[in-house]
Amino acid sequence: MSGDSHRVEKVEKELRDIIAEYVLRHFTSEMLGVTQVKITRDLRNAKVYISALGEIRVSDDQLKEVQAHAFDMQKVITKKLRMRYCPKIQFAKDEGNAAAQIVDDLLNKIKN
Repeated sequence: MSGDSHRVEKVEKELRDIIAEYVLRHFTSEMLGVTQVKITRDLRNAKVYISALGEIRVSDDQLKEVQAHAFDMQKVITKKLRMRYCPKIQFAKDEGNAAAQIVDDLLNKIKN
């Protein structure tokens, strides 16, 4: 593993922790979770995947609301991480839970 990829993984983990903490504090009624963060090699852009706990999919309204807080999250990241640039955050729905639920439902239909 090269040094660059190790740094990217470390920054992804740190971002996931910081953003998850922010989401937990500011979206208490939404029950949203951060499942994954993918950052570009130059550390300038990050895609943050969110899921709705207890639900199959994140709604478009939930995604828009979280995205509206991206600038505030970037301010928190800037304070907590010592980086030359704060990555620009873009949120996306994590469709993994939805796909897993569909497969589970199909398997249950076959079983019964």
